[in-house]
Amino acid sequence: MDLTEDAGLPEPIYIFKKNMAPVSCLYLCQKKEFELLYVGTEEGLVHIWNLKTKREQKTIKVADTACLAITQYNDNIITQEKGYGLKYWRVVNLEWLLLKEVQTDYYGFCKIIVFNDRIYCPFDNGGIRVYQGEDTKVVMKCDVDRSRGEVMCMKFLKNCRELLVAYESGILTMWSFEGENPKIECEKEFNDTPMCLDVCDLTEEGILGSSGECLKKISVKNDNITEVRSTVLKNPGISCVSIRQDGKLLVAGCWDGRIRYFSMKHLTLLVVLDHHFVGPIQCVMFSEKCLSSYSAHVLFAAGCDGRISLWDLYTKDKLRPK
Repeated sequence: MDLTEDAGLPEPIYIFKKNMAPVSCLYLCQKKEFELLYVGTEEGLVHIWNLKTKREQKTIKVADTACLAITQYNDNIITQEKGYGLKYWRVVNLEWLLLKEVQTDYYGFCKIIVFNDRIYCPFDNGGIRVYQGEDTKVVMKCDVDRSRGEVMCMKFLKNCRELLVAYESGILTMWSFEGENPKIECEKEFNDTPMCLDVCDLTEEGILGSSGECLKKISVKNDNITEVRSTVLKNPGISCVSIRQDGKLLVAGCWDGRIRYFSMKHLTLLVVLDHHFVGPIQCVMFSEKCLSSYSAHVLFAAGCDGRISLWDLYTKDKLRPK
């Protein structure tokens, strides 16, 4: 039996809480010797949690505004600050040393992507700038007409040469980086403003969440974007989505503060989790590898209440509630 909004709700396997500000991004660092969770907040702080001890290891001030993204590049850390740009950090004995800064003046919520030694960064007026490694020089640009609005979200496809970009106007564009200059491969327009995007490399299917009530499943096969199906949510607004690696399950973090699990095949609603108290869910993320403390690919969820919940649901071969 599926666990829907009218049935009893499961409990998270753990909750990280320490009076943190609203959470704006998560980054999971899994290495042999440690497992760390980096948590960026709207106050510009990065909280580092040790997942083995479940204790906060350190807090660093990285921005004056929201920390939109945290990611790793070689041995360094890159943070993205809303309304300012990028900062490159070297970590030595838990101390963060600022190496350089790149100003972008981007005031939206789209997160940077580090891919194949390049950094893909949203810019103002719907533009994208591509930086080569730690060099602050722009090596590629993706510019469009201002009528498209700001870049809302983006995701690379498994072929490593095509980037999906969703614009404020509702246009979803597939950019090709196969040649020296980026070019538009194909496009599809949707009614609502897109807020979030994820794509499964295994199935070449994606999920698009928006400011409206519809969650849409798309196909990105054969250099084409097609809408496969959609489902209507009880309340409008989806902040974030994440597809599990096997392509069978997706999770949506919603404006009403709820976490919704769906089957990927038919977008069947499996369970609605109401465990965060204030504001929307702003981050959902599956662990790419099994954590040492758990036997499955667990889900991290965080939102405006400053708490991070950890979930272990539907981790068997068949999508079955625990």
